[in-house]
Amino acid sequence: MRKLPFMALSDIIRQQHLKGK
Repeated sequence: MRKLPFMALSDIIRQQHLKGK
């Protein structure tokens, strides 16, 4: 598994929050 860059990680977290909404 490759370590995703902080930017990508932040984007993923944002998408997760939007989905959880």
